[in-house]
Amino acid sequence: MKEVQTRKSNFELMRIISMFFIVFWHVLLHTNIIHNATGTLQYLSTFIYILISIHVNSFVLVTGYFQYNKKMKIRKILNLMGQVWFYNILFVVLTLVIGFMTLSRLEIIQSTSFLNMGGYWFVNSYIALYLLTPLLNIFVEKASQKEHKMILAILFIIFSVVAVLTKQQTITNDGRTVIAFIFLYLIGAYLGKYPIQKSYHFRNNSKNKNQLIFLSFFFFFGILNFICYYFGNTLLTSSNTVIRDLGSTFVSSVDNFSSPILIIQSVCYVLFFETLTIKSRFINKFSVLTLGIYLVHENKYVCSYIYLRFFEPITSTTNSSILVKLFLIAIVMFLISAIIEWIRHTLAKLCSRLSVIKKLNKKITNYIRDF
Repeated sequence: MKEVQTRKSNFELMRIISMFFIVFWHVLLHTNIIHNATGTLQYLSTFIYILISIHVNSFVLVTGYFQYNKKMKIRKILNLMGQVWFYNILFVVLTLVIGFMTLSRLEIIQSTSFLNMGGYWFVNSYIALYLLTPLLNIFVEKASQKEHKMILAILFIIFSVVAVLTKQQTITNDGRTVIAFIFLYLIGAYLGKYPIQKSYHFRNNSKNKNQLIFLSFFFFFGILNFICYYFGNTLLTSSNTVIRDLGSTFVSSVDNFSSPILIIQSVCYVLFFETLTIKSRFINKFSVLTLGIYLVHENKYVCSYIYLRFFEPITSTTNSSILVKLFLIAIVMFLISAIIEWIRHTLAKLCSRLSVIKKLNKKITNYIRDF
């Protein structure tokens, strides 16, 4: 109960919204509406897709924001791995029962292994990041503000600007790597340690003015990314190789999580929620379900079943009602995933109260810590 009360509802609300962005983003991605729609529908769906692409970055940024001065907890990693393991087993069993896909014995063994993260790239990168937090936190603690800013500037140039401009030829970083997460973590840690609203440029502003500033910049960089995407498509029609290559860079970086534009937009997004003052027990309790929502709707067996059977790729169309339908589908998927995770979370809490489970958890935690 104490943990729930100390949670900041403004950031918990951000987690909930970001997770819905992820669900809607995946629906837009798997239906391929951006490439197949035409006219106004294509522009609108593409703009929404680009605008909400900050979802992953926001989770990593807020991790650094709160974790930079805290100790790593082995139990947190074990709980995360156990959560993934639960859903891997659940959906393998459902797949076998429903019979929509044939699985070999090897696939079943691999999918139900405790160490198998089930193809969740975010979980894999997040665990690696979390294991590195003790070292990262030492840097955050020891470095001066000037040194911290200098490191961020260097990492931004190397792993964002150079990576995008060279299309991963010099530095491989599409925003899904551990290095990308480390960079975002350090940005989040800087925002947490040195609140921007206390800085020279913002401390004299009212809270409402800062909210307007950060929200305006969030939309500005989203629009800028949108313009760059279509400008890049225009350049692709050029007969000049250099111009076409530049156009390819603009187009390929539109949903690249390490894109300079997307990173700045993500920071503005987090800073906007930092300015909000919200206290809500419901928001705090619901936000606990966000990771489970991701694990449910993006499970590889769930994706194979839902997207192949119910989501046929969008063919050429200008019917704007399709976008509304996809939005409603995203809401339904979000809520169903939340209900499934709430059931799992409730069962996990009941099981954790059993003396046998308590002893087992304590032994495993102590063993790993001593090791």
